[in-house]
Amino acid sequence: MYRITDLGTLGGPPPLGWDSKRPWKEGALATAINDAGLVVGGSWTAPTPQDLSQRYHAFLWNPSDPMVDLDLLHQWPWQTSVAFGLTGPSEADYPQVVGGSALLIQPPWGHAFCNNAFLLPQPEKLTDLDPDSPGAPDTYLTGIARGVNGAQVVGHTQPVRLHPSLQEQPSVAVFWDHFAPSPQPLATLGFPGSKAAAINHKGEIVGRVAIDGANFVGCLWTSSKDSPQLLAPPQNGSNSQQSYARAINNAGQAVGVYGNDVGDDVSQPSKARYACLWRTDGPVPLVAREAEDLWTESIPPLSYAYGLNDGGDIVGAYSPDLTDPATTVAFIYNKRWGGVPINLNDLIDPSFLWVLIEARGINNKGEIVAEGNLKTNSKGPPHHAFLLSPI
Repeated sequence: MYRITDLGTLGGPPPLGWDSKRPWKEGALATAINDAGLVVGGSWTAPTPQDLSQRYHAFLWNPSDPMVDLDLLHQWPWQTSVAFGLTGPSEADYPQVVGGSALLIQPPWGHAFCNNAFLLPQPEKLTDLDPDSPGAPDTYLTGIARGVNGAQVVGHTQPVRLHPSLQEQPSVAVFWDHFAPSPQPLATLGFPGSKAAAINHKGEIVGRVAIDGANFVGCLWTSSKDSPQLLAPPQNGSNSQQSYARAINNAGQAVGVYGNDVGDDVSQPSKARYACLWRTDGPVPLVAREAEDLWTESIPPLSYAYGLNDGGDIVGAYSPDLTDPATTVAFIYNKRWGGVPINLNDLIDPSFLWVLIEARGINNKGEIVAEGNLKTNSKGPPHHAFLLSPI
């Protein structure tokens, strides 16, 4: 069972009339937690008459202080930020936090979002990991930092579309070695469209690479950053199935998703996506192993695995009702509980007024960060971030 803590928000929901197609979600989203119980993510701030645009900020939360606003990277209009990863307590007294800070540029024909990868190395304002891009309204290179291990940052860059006649450019998986100011590309298989999602203490990186002009497969880059080694989907479906490794622990196990069209989360119910695990078995390496389904049913529920700890406990989201795939619940997969995914809503006080819809991270103490909606409106908004502590 778990004790649940509402992490709150930085100020409030979006104002009436806010365009629901804009990126991010209302309320707050927790994306990662370290072993000290520090949590990062993003939250809506209260809109003010002076600055109606800056309403979604990266945050850092700890058990002794309220949610801390990490501010914005640049003070351009219509900018938001969110944190995706942080280091553990062993690397520094203050955690290193990474994420992305989005700038809305407004060319003559409309608008486009341009992201900065950022690092917060100490309790000061965010640091641009690539000062040459962006930083002014006419910049073109986007960047998002997804993971950090105390010495390196990983993520991806992608040129923003600056003219409607130009085709969207593919992403490039990158790393920042010892926080050097410019990202270095990770090796690919010769096709564009790679992304790096996480890095462990050994310097092993997981993400995805393109294997042809249309399909992506999860992959592992070793600490040498040589050619990626593929993490294949299970051989129980179409040859066109894709995979995406989203997290890796210090034991070398990785989790993610496979399906016919994998994405960055489970929020697109029309896509058939399934949570999976790439495990190590003693001396057998993680690489070149097929994924294993977390469910034993012949037709597993639509699902997504977001994180795992060094003990192999996995968290994510799944849709318990195939007739309503837009409704998801948070799950934990724990060998000690029979090795099957369990709905986290069954492990908290039933009188709790919120339903947990996604679990994004878990630390080595078993503490989980999750997102929830009010039971009276399970498809949201508002969305709140929660901490689940084992009891």
